[in-house]
Amino acid sequence: MFLTSFHKKYKYFIYSFLFFLIFLELFSYIYFSVISNDQNNLKNYIEKRNGALSYKYFQDFDLVLPAPNVNKIHYTSEFTDNFLTNDILGLGVGFFDDGIDDREYKGVAIGDSFTRGVGSTDNLKNGWVELVEKQNTEIDLINLGNLGRGLNDQVYHYNKIKKFIKHDFILYNFFSGGDYTDNLEDTSYSFYISKNYEEFGSVKSQEIINDLMIRHGYKHHLEYLKNSNLKLYSVYFFLKIIDLLNNKKLINTHKFKYDIPINLTRLNTISDELFNIKNNQKKICQKKYCYTEDDVFENLKLKDLIIKNTAEKINDLFQQTTNENKSFFLIIHPSSRNFYPKETNINYNDLDAQLISLLNNKIKILYLKEYLYNYEKNNMNLAVFHTHDGHYNLNGYKQVSNYISKFLNTNLINKEN
Repeated sequence: MFLTSFHKKYKYFIYSFLFFLIFLELFSYIYFSVISNDQNNLKNYIEKRNGALSYKYFQDFDLVLPAPNVNKIHYTSEFTDNFLTNDILGLGVGFFDDGIDDREYKGVAIGDSFTRGVGSTDNLKNGWVELVEKQNTEIDLINLGNLGRGLNDQVYHYNKIKKFIKHDFILYNFFSGGDYTDNLEDTSYSFYISKNYEEFGSVKSQEIINDLMIRHGYKHHLEYLKNSNLKLYSVYFFLKIIDLLNNKKLINTHKFKYDIPINLTRLNTISDELFNIKNNQKKICQKKYCYTEDDVFENLKLKDLIIKNTAEKINDLFQQTTNENKSFFLIIHPSSRNFYPKETNINYNDLDAQLISLLNNKIKILYLKEYLYNYEKNNMNLAVFHTHDGHYNLNGYKQVSNYISKFLNTNLINKEN
Protein backbone atom coordinates (compact mmCIF):
# COMPACT_ATOMS: atom_id res chain seq x y z
CA MET A 1 0.00 0.00 0.00
CA PHE A 2 2.88 2.31 0.79
CA LEU A 3 4.41 1.59 -2.64
CA THR A 4 1.07 2.24 -4.35
CA SER A 5 0.78 5.63 -2.63
CA PHE A 6 4.38 6.46 -3.55
CA HIS A 7 3.78 5.55 -7.18
CA LYS A 8 0.71 7.76 -7.30
CA LYS A 9 2.64 10.72 -5.90
CA TYR A 10 5.50 10.02 -8.27
CA LYS A 11 3.19 9.91 -11.28
CA TYR A 12 1.41 13.05 -10.09
CA PHE A 13 4.75 14.84 -9.81
CA ILE A 14 5.84 13.68 -13.26
CA TYR A 15 2.54 14.65 -14.89
CA SER A 16 2.50 18.01 -13.11
CA PHE A 17 6.07 18.72 -14.16
CA LEU A 18 5.33 17.76 -17.79
CA PHE A 19 2.20 19.90 -17.75
CA PHE A 20 4.24 22.82 -16.42
CA LEU A 21 6.87 22.38 -19.16
CA ILE A 22 4.19 22.20 -21.85
CA PHE A 23 2.41 25.25 -20.42
CA LEU A 24 5.70 27.19 -20.19
CA GLU A 25 6.64 26.27 -23.76
CA LEU A 26 3.18 27.26 -25.03
CA PHE A 27 3.23 30.54 -23.07
CA SER A 28 6.75 31.34 -24.31
CA TYR A 29 5.79 30.64 -27.91
CA ILE A 30 2.69 32.87 -27.65
CA TYR A 31 4.84 35.58 -26.06
CA PHE A 32 7.36 35.31 -28.90
CA SER A 33 4.78 35.18 -31.69
CA VAL A 34 2.09 37.56 -30.47
CA ILE A 35 3.25 39.79 -27.61
CA SER A 36 6.89 40.54 -28.33
CA ASN A 37 8.40 42.06 -31.46
CA ASP A 38 11.19 39.49 -31.46
CA GLN A 39 10.36 37.97 -34.84
CA ASN A 40 11.20 41.31 -36.42
CA ASN A 41 14.02 41.88 -33.94
CA LEU A 42 15.57 38.55 -34.92
CA LYS A 43 15.52 39.53 -38.60
CA ASN A 44 17.16 42.86 -37.78
CA TYR A 45 19.63 41.19 -35.42
CA ILE A 46 20.80 38.79 -38.13
CA GLU A 47 21.18 41.65 -40.62
CA LYS A 48 22.98 43.72 -38.02
CA ARG A 49 25.37 40.84 -37.34
CA ASN A 50 26.12 40.50 -41.07
CA GLY A 51 26.97 44.19 -41.22
CA ALA A 52 29.10 44.04 -38.07
CA LEU A 53 31.12 41.13 -39.42
CA SER A 54 31.97 43.07 -42.58
CA TYR A 55 34.62 45.08 -40.72
CA LYS A 56 38.26 44.28 -41.25
CA TYR A 57 41.70 45.83 -40.96
CA PHE A 58 42.79 47.71 -44.10
CA GLN A 59 46.56 48.14 -44.17
CA ASP A 60 46.48 51.03 -46.67
CA PHE A 61 44.42 53.07 -44.20
CA ASP A 62 45.90 51.47 -41.08
CA LEU A 63 42.33 51.31 -39.76
CA VAL A 64 39.48 48.89 -39.08
CA LEU A 65 36.72 49.84 -41.53
CA PRO A 66 33.68 48.16 -43.15
CA ALA A 67 33.72 46.51 -46.55
CA PRO A 68 31.74 48.18 -49.37
CA ASN A 69 28.24 47.18 -50.50
CA VAL A 70 27.15 46.13 -47.02
CA ASN A 71 23.91 47.19 -45.35
CA LYS A 72 24.59 47.96 -41.70
CA ILE A 73 21.45 47.85 -39.55
CA HIS A 74 20.74 49.92 -36.45
CA TYR A 75 17.38 49.39 -34.79
CA THR A 76 15.45 50.61 -31.77
CA SER A 77 11.81 50.35 -30.70
CA GLU A 78 11.14 53.62 -32.57
CA PHE A 79 12.95 53.14 -35.88
CA THR A 80 15.21 50.93 -37.98
CA ASP A 81 18.15 52.48 -39.82
CA ASN A 82 19.80 51.13 -42.95
CA PHE A 83 23.36 52.28 -43.64
CA LEU A 84 24.69 51.16 -47.01
CA THR A 85 28.47 51.32 -47.46
CA ASN A 86 29.94 52.47 -50.77
CA ASP A 87 33.45 52.25 -52.17
CA ILE A 88 33.62 56.01 -52.80
CA LEU A 89 37.43 56.03 -53.16
CA GLY A 90 37.74 52.94 -55.35
CA LEU A 91 40.05 51.32 -52.79
CA GLY A 92 37.81 48.47 -51.61
CA VAL A 93 36.74 50.23 -48.40
CA GLY A 94 33.16 51.08 -47.44
CA PHE A 95 32.04 54.53 -46.35
CA PHE A 96 28.54 55.61 -45.29
CA ASP A 97 28.34 58.10 -48.13
CA ASP A 98 26.79 58.22 -51.61
CA GLY A 99 30.02 59.10 -53.39
CA ILE A 100 32.31 61.99 -54.30
CA ASP A 101 30.97 64.60 -56.71
CA ASP A 102 33.08 66.98 -58.75
CA ARG A 103 31.97 70.21 -57.10
CA GLU A 104 33.70 73.47 -56.30
CA TYR A 105 33.68 73.06 -52.52
CA LYS A 106 34.61 69.71 -51.02
CA GLY A 107 34.39 68.96 -47.32
CA VAL A 108 34.35 66.15 -44.78
CA ALA A 109 31.79 65.93 -41.99
CA ILE A 110 33.29 64.60 -38.75
CA GLY A 111 31.14 63.70 -35.76
CA ASP A 112 29.06 61.06 -34.06
CA SER A 113 25.75 59.35 -34.81
CA PHE A 114 24.01 62.67 -35.52
CA THR A 115 26.45 63.07 -38.41
CA ARG A 116 26.11 59.46 -39.58
CA GLY A 117 22.34 59.93 -39.66
CA VAL A 118 21.02 57.65 -36.91
CA GLY A 119 17.25 57.97 -36.70
CA SER A 120 16.87 58.95 -40.37
CA THR A 121 15.97 55.35 -41.44
CA ASP A 122 18.19 55.82 -44.52
CA ASN A 123 21.08 58.26 -44.20
CA LEU A 124 21.71 58.34 -47.96
CA LYS A 125 18.19 59.71 -48.46
CA ASN A 126 17.28 61.48 -45.23
CA GLY A 127 20.51 62.25 -43.34
CA TRP A 128 21.39 65.94 -43.16
CA VAL A 129 24.75 65.42 -44.94
CA GLU A 130 23.03 64.19 -48.10
CA LEU A 131 20.21 66.73 -47.81
CA VAL A 132 22.77 69.54 -47.61
CA GLU A 133 24.38 68.25 -50.80
CA LYS A 134 21.02 68.22 -52.57
CA GLN A 135 20.36 71.83 -51.55
CA ASN A 136 23.84 73.06 -52.50
CA THR A 137 24.94 71.92 -55.93
CA GLU A 138 28.34 73.58 -55.41
CA ILE A 139 29.15 71.62 -52.22
CA ASP A 140 30.17 67.99 -51.77
CA LEU A 141 30.32 66.52 -48.27
CA ILE A 142 31.85 63.17 -47.34
CA ASN A 143 30.21 61.59 -44.31
CA LEU A 144 32.78 60.41 -41.75
CA GLY A 145 30.24 60.25 -38.94
CA ASN A 146 30.71 57.65 -36.20
CA LEU A 147 34.36 56.98 -37.06
CA GLY A 148 35.12 57.00 -33.37
CA ARG A 149 32.93 57.73 -30.39
CA GLY A 150 34.56 60.99 -29.31
CA LEU A 151 36.79 63.63 -30.85
CA ASN A 152 40.05 61.89 -29.91
CA ASP A 153 39.22 58.73 -31.87
CA GLN A 154 37.49 60.71 -34.63
CA VAL A 155 40.61 62.83 -35.23
CA TYR A 156 42.75 59.68 -35.16
CA HIS A 157 40.59 58.19 -37.94
CA TYR A 158 40.46 61.43 -39.90
CA ASN A 159 44.24 61.80 -39.87
CA LYS A 160 44.57 58.31 -41.35
CA ILE A 161 41.95 58.93 -44.05
CA LYS A 162 42.52 62.57 -45.06
CA LYS A 163 45.33 61.89 -47.54
CA PHE A 164 42.94 59.80 -49.64
CA ILE A 165 40.26 62.51 -49.84
CA LYS A 166 40.64 65.82 -51.62
CA HIS A 167 38.81 68.39 -49.47
CA ASP A 168 38.84 72.11 -48.72
CA PHE A 169 37.11 72.23 -45.34
CA ILE A 170 36.16 70.29 -42.23
CA LEU A 171 32.68 70.39 -40.75
CA TYR A 172 33.10 69.22 -37.15
CA ASN A 173 29.83 68.27 -35.44
CA PHE A 174 29.59 68.42 -31.66
CA PHE A 175 26.66 66.89 -29.75
CA SER A 176 25.77 69.01 -26.73
CA GLY A 177 26.04 67.05 -23.51
CA GLY A 178 27.02 63.63 -24.82
CA ASP A 179 30.25 64.66 -26.54
CA TYR A 180 31.57 66.44 -23.45
CA THR A 181 31.92 63.08 -21.71
CA ASP A 182 32.75 61.13 -24.89
CA ASN A 183 35.73 63.46 -25.34
CA LEU A 184 37.11 62.20 -22.02
CA GLU A 185 37.84 58.88 -23.74
CA ASP A 186 40.89 58.19 -25.89
CA THR A 187 40.39 54.49 -26.61
CA SER A 188 40.60 53.19 -30.17
CA TYR A 189 40.36 49.56 -31.18
CA SER A 190 41.66 50.49 -34.63
CA PHE A 191 44.79 51.70 -32.87
CA TYR A 192 45.01 48.46 -30.88
CA ILE A 193 44.69 46.27 -34.00
CA SER A 194 47.17 48.41 -35.93
CA LYS A 195 49.71 48.26 -33.12
CA ASN A 196 49.50 44.46 -32.86
CA TYR A 197 48.69 43.42 -36.42
CA GLU A 198 52.12 42.03 -37.28
CA GLU A 199 52.25 40.02 -34.04
CA PHE A 200 48.66 38.72 -34.27
CA GLY A 201 48.59 38.09 -38.02
CA SER A 202 45.53 38.46 -40.25
CA VAL A 203 43.55 35.48 -38.87
CA LYS A 204 43.74 36.35 -35.17
CA SER A 205 43.29 40.06 -35.92
CA GLN A 206 40.06 39.28 -37.77
CA GLU A 207 38.88 37.08 -34.89
CA ILE A 208 39.44 39.96 -32.46
CA ILE A 209 37.65 42.42 -34.78
CA ASN A 210 34.66 40.07 -35.10
CA ASP A 211 34.58 39.54 -31.34
CA LEU A 212 34.58 43.31 -30.75
CA MET A 213 31.99 44.06 -33.42
CA ILE A 214 29.32 41.63 -32.16
CA ARG A 215 29.31 43.13 -28.66
CA HIS A 216 27.14 46.15 -29.41
CA GLY A 217 23.53 45.12 -28.89
CA TYR A 218 24.45 41.50 -28.07
CA LYS A 219 21.38 39.59 -26.83
CA HIS A 220 21.42 36.05 -25.44
CA HIS A 221 17.84 35.32 -26.48
CA LEU A 222 18.38 36.44 -30.08
CA GLU A 223 21.69 34.58 -30.27
CA TYR A 224 19.85 31.42 -29.20
CA LEU A 225 17.13 31.88 -31.81
CA LYS A 226 19.70 32.67 -34.51
CA ASN A 227 21.93 29.65 -33.81
CA SER A 228 19.43 26.90 -32.87
CA ASN A 229 17.80 24.64 -35.41
CA LEU A 230 15.52 23.06 -32.79
CA LYS A 231 14.15 25.94 -30.72
CA LEU A 232 12.69 25.63 -27.24
CA TYR A 233 10.82 28.88 -26.65
CA SER A 234 10.94 28.36 -22.90
CA VAL A 235 14.76 28.60 -23.17
CA TYR A 236 14.34 31.73 -25.29
CA PHE A 237 12.05 33.25 -22.64
CA PHE A 238 14.52 32.44 -19.84
CA LEU A 239 17.35 34.07 -21.82
CA LYS A 240 15.16 37.11 -22.42
CA ILE A 241 14.90 37.52 -18.65
CA ILE A 242 18.69 37.21 -18.39
CA ASP A 243 19.07 39.96 -21.00
CA LEU A 244 16.66 42.17 -19.07
CA LEU A 245 18.74 41.74 -15.91
CA ASN A 246 21.88 42.56 -17.91
CA ASN A 247 20.19 45.67 -19.27
CA LYS A 248 19.32 46.76 -15.72
CA LYS A 249 23.00 46.10 -14.79
CA LEU A 250 21.93 43.69 -12.05
CA ILE A 251 24.11 40.95 -13.57
CA ASN A 252 26.77 40.71 -16.27
CA THR A 253 26.74 37.51 -18.30
CA HIS A 254 28.19 38.98 -21.51
CA LYS A 255 31.51 37.14 -21.66
CA PHE A 256 33.44 37.37 -24.91
CA LYS A 257 36.48 35.52 -26.21
CA TYR A 258 38.98 38.38 -26.11
CA ASP A 259 39.27 40.39 -22.91
CA ILE A 260 41.41 43.34 -24.01
CA PRO A 261 42.82 45.52 -21.20
CA ILE A 262 41.51 49.03 -21.75
CA ASN A 263 44.93 50.63 -21.25
CA LEU A 264 46.20 48.83 -24.37
CA THR A 265 43.60 50.61 -26.52
CA ARG A 266 44.37 54.14 -25.35
CA LEU A 267 45.77 56.80 -27.67
CA ASN A 268 47.07 58.66 -24.58
CA THR A 269 45.71 61.99 -25.75
CA ILE A 270 43.82 62.45 -22.46
CA SER A 271 45.24 62.68 -18.96
CA ASP A 272 44.51 59.84 -16.53
CA GLU A 273 42.65 62.33 -14.34
CA LEU A 274 40.16 63.10 -17.11
CA PHE A 275 39.99 59.53 -18.41
CA ASN A 276 39.03 58.18 -15.00
CA ILE A 277 36.17 60.61 -14.38
CA LYS A 278 33.00 58.63 -13.66
CA ASN A 279 29.62 59.70 -14.97
CA ASN A 280 26.15 58.38 -14.18
CA GLN A 281 22.99 59.14 -16.12
CA LYS A 282 19.36 59.27 -15.16
CA LYS A 283 16.41 59.28 -17.54
CA ILE A 284 13.77 61.99 -17.40
CA CYS A 285 10.56 62.17 -19.43
CA GLN A 286 8.65 65.34 -20.26
CA LYS A 287 5.37 65.51 -22.19
CA LYS A 288 7.14 65.51 -25.55
CA TYR A 289 10.57 63.93 -25.07
CA CYS A 290 12.56 61.64 -22.82
CA TYR A 291 16.26 62.34 -22.26
CA THR A 292 19.15 61.62 -19.92
CA GLU A 293 21.01 63.90 -17.50
CA ASP A 294 24.68 63.54 -16.53
CA ASP A 295 25.38 63.86 -12.81
CA VAL A 296 29.08 64.62 -13.39
CA PHE A 297 28.23 68.24 -14.27
CA GLU A 298 26.82 68.81 -10.78
CA ASN A 299 30.44 68.89 -9.59
CA LEU A 300 31.52 72.41 -10.61
CA LYS A 301 35.23 71.61 -10.60
CA LEU A 302 34.76 68.58 -12.85
CA LYS A 303 32.35 70.52 -15.05
CA ASP A 304 34.99 73.16 -15.77
CA LEU A 305 37.66 70.52 -16.47
CA ILE A 306 35.40 68.63 -18.84
CA ILE A 307 34.35 71.70 -20.83
CA LYS A 308 37.92 73.00 -20.96
CA ASN A 309 39.07 69.63 -22.33
CA THR A 310 36.57 69.73 -25.20
CA ALA A 311 37.43 73.36 -25.98
CA GLU A 312 41.13 72.51 -26.15
CA LYS A 313 40.49 69.53 -28.44
CA ILE A 314 38.33 71.60 -30.81
CA ASN A 315 40.90 74.41 -30.83
CA ASP A 316 43.63 71.88 -31.62
CA LEU A 317 41.66 70.50 -34.57
CA PHE A 318 40.97 74.05 -35.78
CA GLN A 319 44.67 74.87 -35.62
CA GLN A 320 45.64 71.67 -37.41
CA THR A 321 43.08 72.40 -40.14
CA THR A 322 44.30 75.99 -40.50
CA ASN A 323 47.91 74.82 -40.76
CA GLU A 324 46.82 72.52 -43.62
CA ASN A 325 45.20 75.49 -45.42
CA LYS A 326 41.68 74.21 -44.98
CA SER A 327 38.60 75.94 -43.60
CA PHE A 328 37.05 74.77 -40.35
CA PHE A 329 33.43 75.03 -39.24
CA LEU A 330 31.83 73.92 -35.98
CA ILE A 331 28.21 72.81 -35.70
CA ILE A 332 26.77 72.26 -32.22
CA HIS A 333 23.83 69.84 -32.26
CA PRO A 334 21.44 69.98 -29.29
CA SER A 335 19.66 67.26 -27.39
CA SER A 336 15.99 67.60 -26.47
CA ARG A 337 17.20 68.32 -22.91
CA ASN A 338 18.50 71.67 -24.22
CA PHE A 339 14.83 72.63 -24.63
CA TYR A 340 14.11 72.14 -20.89
CA PRO A 341 16.69 74.21 -18.98
CA LYS A 342 14.26 74.87 -16.10
CA GLU A 343 13.23 71.22 -15.76
CA THR A 344 16.77 69.81 -15.60
CA ASN A 345 19.27 69.93 -12.76
CA ILE A 346 21.91 70.84 -15.33
CA ASN A 347 21.42 73.65 -17.81
CA TYR A 348 23.08 72.27 -20.92
CA ASN A 349 22.70 75.63 -22.65
CA ASP A 350 25.00 77.12 -20.01
CA LEU A 351 27.53 74.36 -20.67
CA ASP A 352 27.48 75.23 -24.36
CA ALA A 353 27.84 78.95 -23.66
CA GLN A 354 30.88 78.21 -21.50
CA LEU A 355 32.36 76.04 -24.25
CA ILE A 356 31.86 78.71 -26.91
CA SER A 357 33.54 81.31 -24.69
CA LEU A 358 36.69 79.12 -24.56
CA LEU A 359 36.93 78.52 -28.30
CA ASN A 360 39.19 80.36 -30.71
CA ASN A 361 37.20 83.42 -31.81
CA LYS A 362 38.13 82.74 -35.44
CA ILE A 363 36.05 79.54 -35.50
CA LYS A 364 32.78 79.86 -37.43
CA ILE A 365 30.05 78.30 -35.26
CA LEU A 366 26.49 77.24 -35.99
CA TYR A 367 24.60 76.71 -32.71
CA LEU A 368 21.52 74.74 -33.78
CA LYS A 369 19.69 74.80 -30.45
CA GLU A 370 18.38 78.33 -30.98
CA TYR A 371 17.03 77.53 -34.46
CA LEU A 372 15.41 74.22 -33.50
CA TYR A 373 13.93 75.58 -30.28
CA ASN A 374 12.31 78.49 -32.13
CA TYR A 375 11.10 76.12 -34.84
CA GLU A 376 9.30 73.94 -32.28
CA LYS A 377 7.98 77.01 -30.49
CA ASN A 378 6.33 78.12 -33.74
CA ASN A 379 5.23 74.58 -34.66
CA MET A 380 3.93 73.15 -31.40
CA ASN A 381 2.53 69.96 -32.98
CA LEU A 382 5.77 69.06 -34.74
CA ALA A 383 8.83 67.32 -33.29
CA VAL A 384 12.49 67.29 -34.34
CA PHE A 385 13.67 64.43 -32.09
CA HIS A 386 12.50 60.87 -31.58
CA THR A 387 10.62 60.61 -28.29
CA HIS A 388 12.81 58.11 -26.45
CA ASP A 389 15.93 57.53 -28.53
CA GLY A 390 16.92 61.22 -28.68
CA HIS A 391 18.27 61.38 -32.24
CA TYR A 392 16.72 63.63 -34.86
CA ASN A 393 13.62 62.26 -36.55
CA LEU A 394 12.96 62.75 -40.29
CA ASN A 395 11.64 66.26 -39.73
CA GLY A 396 14.62 67.07 -37.51
CA TYR A 397 17.10 66.04 -40.17
CA LYS A 398 15.20 68.10 -42.75
CA GLN A 399 15.21 71.23 -40.58
CA VAL A 400 18.86 70.81 -39.61
CA SER A 401 19.86 70.45 -43.26
CA ASN A 402 18.14 73.77 -44.03
CA TYR A 403 20.09 75.63 -41.33
CA ILE A 404 23.42 74.01 -42.23
CA SER A 405 22.87 74.77 -45.92
CA LYS A 406 22.30 78.46 -45.19
CA PHE A 407 25.34 78.49 -42.88
CA LEU A 408 27.62 76.99 -45.53
CA ASN A 409 26.20 79.27 -48.20
CA THR A 410 27.04 82.27 -46.07
CA ASN A 411 30.52 81.14 -45.04
CA LEU A 412 31.67 79.34 -48.20
CA ILE A 413 29.85 80.35 -51.36
CA ASN A 414 28.72 83.92 -50.67
CA LYS A 415 32.06 84.68 -49.00
CA GLU A 416 33.83 83.91 -52.28
CA ASN A 417 31.44 85.99 -54.39
